[in-house]
Amino acid sequence: YFLGSAHNLVREGSHNLDVVQTYLKDVKILKAFSWYHSPRCNHLVPVEIALQICGMIEKGRRFTAYILVPLFPEGDPCAPHIQEMLFWQTKTMTMMYKKIARAIKKADIDAHPCDYLNFFC
Repeated sequence: YFLGSAHNLVREGSHNLDVVQTYLKDVKILKAFSWYHSPRCNHLVPVEIALQICGMIEKGRRFTAYILVPLFPEGDPCAPHIQEMLFWQTKTMTMMYKKIARAIKKADIDAHPCDYLNFFC
């Protein structure tokens, strides 16, 4: 239920979006849908956020997403499952910034992806 609601909230956003991310025990949820080399990725919220921002850039409108992620994961930071979680979180952030950078370049505007997407701890 939550993920369906989150998709609608992202799509209906008009100026900004505030997201608080919590670590989930199922690491697969952190893998974003947009990775072509990993067909098991089925979490759409990160790509929905990036696409919403890209759509606003194309329309010449301002839209900023502020995403809060936990500073420290629960458990031993050296544990393999925590390292995997952090690995996929980094891949998700990279994918989002790359999509936004391409939209900025396509729109030929003087901006940086961090003007549209910010992660905070």
